[in-house]
Amino acid sequence: MGKGSTSHSYHNGHLQEETPSILLETFPHPITPLIERFNQWEQLLTSLCNYFESQKETANSLCNIYLDAVKGLEQTLVQPSVLHSRNVSPPYPQDSPFDRAMAKLESFTEKFNTMGQKFDFQYVLEGGVNQNIACLRGHAEQLALLQDKHREHLLDSSISKIKDTRDSTLKQRQTALKAWMQGLDEMESLRNRAIVEYNSLVHAIQLSKLVKGKILLRDDPHRLWLRYQSLRDEFLNKFNSLRVAAVIHQEECKTCEAAVVSTIRNVVNDYLDTVKHLNLKIKALSRKDAIVIDNDEESKNFLSNHPCLPLQKSEPRKLRFFNDIHPRVLPLVRASLYLNRFLPWYMYAARPMKPYIVTSGGYLIKENRTARDTTPKRAFRLSDCIIAACTPRGGEMSFIVYGVNCCWRDYSLGTDHKKTWKFTGMKNEVRILLDAINLWVPVIRYEIAAVGL
Repeated sequence: MGKGSTSHSYHNGHLQEETPSILLETFPHPITPLIERFNQWEQLLTSLCNYFESQKETANSLCNIYLDAVKGLEQTLVQPSVLHSRNVSPPYPQDSPFDRAMAKLESFTEKFNTMGQKFDFQYVLEGGVNQNIACLRGHAEQLALLQDKHREHLLDSSISKIKDTRDSTLKQRQTALKAWMQGLDEMESLRNRAIVEYNSLVHAIQLSKLVKGKILLRDDPHRLWLRYQSLRDEFLNKFNSLRVAAVIHQEECKTCEAAVVSTIRNVVNDYLDTVKHLNLKIKALSRKDAIVIDNDEESKNFLSNHPCLPLQKSEPRKLRFFNDIHPRVLPLVRASLYLNRFLPWYMYAARPMKPYIVTSGGYLIKENRTARDTTPKRAFRLSDCIIAACTPRGGEMSFIVYGVNCCWRDYSLGTDHKKTWKFTGMKNEVRILLDAINLWVPVIRYEIAAVGL
């Protein structure tokens, strides 16, 4: 690479004023884009590491949730039942040996001569409650174990591989590239210093031609030549070494990038396979320990093993309206209605409007506000009735109730004693009343109800 034109020119007694071309030479290099590219790889690895860290924290949280569920299920049932203590005889006073003997005898006899049938608060094993709770507990334990293994796999495999690749392989290449860029700055500094020395040498030679006498040491051409030659040779050595190192770095970066890509691909594929296997295990676990509770079977099993009273429906006639907070009589909507008479002798009778309410318990009841008699005389359980709305005429609107007045009839009589009741009131009040009734039973049109009836 070196040229001898400058040396020959000096010995012949003249130098060119232009900067030597050897000091202006450059070479293309990919180091700058490689540094930017490896910075992007570092950002990708950091993001991937943060993602796996979040998945690890999620698995850890799920593991703790499942363990809490296991602990809660273990404390669900109290053994033995608190209601069993109602059948235990109170201890006898142990003031004398005779009393203590009688207490032992009574306790021994109680085990064989139990008065009546014990009421067990818990279902028997055939009922499925204890079995299902134990199954749920085992299911939660297995889920906690799976999440814990998944967390350990993320920590020991995925996160560790990503961090090793980022902190060792990638960082080593980035450090080498940054060192090469520092060498490039040093080479540019040597180039600039050599150009300055060359200009000083040209100026000293021209000055020595003009001044025939003695010149100063700092302007000695021979001294300046030696300094320029030293800087030029140092620049050329740096130039050649950087150019060779750029080629080596390019090949090493290619190999390093291939290793980074391979690591990312392997880690991501391994993570996806792990998640798939985890989901399959959870699915298989859920299918194996399926919780099946049949409501009818549970009720039959309970009723067949324990004495239970038949459920009876409350009669609104036995409920009071004043100072009573029972939901069956709590007013929800009020309206003034009169009952249309279907018999001929009621045709010209007076039709005074009476207050009716829809209660929070799902009843349509005629409200009696007299202080002497607070019980209702007419009440309908909406869930046992058919309600049909008629077309409004003017400012009035009617609706049909097909059902039994539960204040007069017993519910055991069935549907044979149902009849049709027609109520009429102001259109706005009736619409609000029907909207409230619609919460328990759908209100249909009268035409549809007539066809069905």
